[in-house]
Amino acid sequence: FFLVPAGSLGLTGAARAAGMKFGKDLQQYRAPGWEDDYIDYKELKLILKRLEDDDATKDEVDAEFFQALEDNLEKVNRAFLEKCQHLEAVLDQTPVGRERWSAKEPSSRASGGSGGPGTPRHPGTPASLASLSLGPPSSGAADRSGGGVPSPKPARLKATPLGDGREGDAAAAAAEIEAKLAEREFYEAYRMLGRLQTYVWINTKGFQKIMKKYDKRMELRGTAQELGPEFEARLEKEAFCSGKMSILAEMFKSRRPGGVSSSGIAAAGSRPQLQLITGNANSELASEIAARLGVPLTPAKIARFPDGEVSIQILENVRNSDVYIIQPTCPPVNDNLMELLLCASAVRRAAAARVTAVVPYYGYARQDRKERSRVPISAADVAKMMEAMGVDRVCCVDLHCGQIQGFFGPRTPVDNLWATPIAVSYFKTRELNNVAVVSPDAGGVARAKMFREGLEAQGMRASLAMIITQRRSTGE
Repeated sequence: FFLVPAGSLGLTGAARAAGMKFGKDLQQYRAPGWEDDYIDYKELKLILKRLEDDDATKDEVDAEFFQALEDNLEKVNRAFLEKCQHLEAVLDQTPVGRERWSAKEPSSRASGGSGGPGTPRHPGTPASLASLSLGPPSSGAADRSGGGVPSPKPARLKATPLGDGREGDAAAAAAEIEAKLAEREFYEAYRMLGRLQTYVWINTKGFQKIMKKYDKRMELRGTAQELGPEFEARLEKEAFCSGKMSILAEMFKSRRPGGVSSSGIAAAGSRPQLQLITGNANSELASEIAARLGVPLTPAKIARFPDGEVSIQILENVRNSDVYIIQPTCPPVNDNLMELLLCASAVRRAAAARVTAVVPYYGYARQDRKERSRVPISAADVAKMMEAMGVDRVCCVDLHCGQIQGFFGPRTPVDNLWATPIAVSYFKTRELNNVAVVSPDAGGVARAKMFREGLEAQGMRASLAMIITQRRSTGE
């Protein structure tokens, strides 16, 4: 808690900090080589600020703003489709893609397929993806949209005659080199797909935020004339928000190299596949984590039976995968906790290589000791349940008490992440001084002290205080 002069955290400053935060996100997640393909968020904000000028009328600002908005939408859509074309071309250069090309009939290759001369449909590409393609990209477009990732070329191995029965060894060595090249090419393309997913996410957020700013500036929020919901419905129909990313993900499954077979069984020495699963506790958080990592969420069906029981089914193979379950156990605590435990059980029974529970809010953390007779230590009981369901590692944020980490056995390590650095960087932008950091109870003194030290490291004067809590009953 911060005790600061009244009114110093006004709405104007909060809005400025929120806009600054997205501006930093946009700058941070711009992929090298793609800088000119993102939404020009700063330009659109400057157009809206013209309303503060006495010379600018609402009609003039409207015309300029919506024209710039349409131009940005067209730019993002065009760049997205170019990048998808480039990614399809990269995938067709992988060994699996080359095999599918060679498997095509010569007459089909010569005629260019159903798309006409010069516009062949990529082999193994779903019809819906082929219909979204713009044709073969030019070399300039491919170089610009590739973000510095050239199309992998098949390695040419020169055959050297060997005697003394060494031909078999040479063939085995050549096959091993080909397998390593195939895996490297596949994961290079996979990283590019991750950057493209982040590109879609950050641009979608930018368009949503700028339209909310428009409604606020025009005082349309909460009225029948609010344009935000209508614009978000339109965004879903734009090319970069369409289902093409899902189709590309399916292409990756079909192009998977020999290290990970179609059944999901990883060969010896191959890296496990990373998969993210989320429950119903905070799907928006999971979607943002997936976008920032560039890893699509693994589809899962989480519903309720008529009697209220939790029904869970993972809709994708997770065998030998490194699975992260993103599920805070926030209210309703019991429902979210059961979803977490059953998700862990489901992926463990599906032969996942490792299961990590990402639990930003650890439910029952306040019941970490016996304050009176005949009460449970619920935080320890939750830890035992996670271990029993096969969780290999737990990641939390700002645990209520550090000793909760000790409730887990040595085979289930716990990462307790601190939010202090993020909060300190935020309050640094507020230019505060003479701040009091207050701990609500004795258990939070260590965190409050760390927070104060972080503020002092940024050149702010800060003092420390603590509240002695006396409760009449639980929750009061």
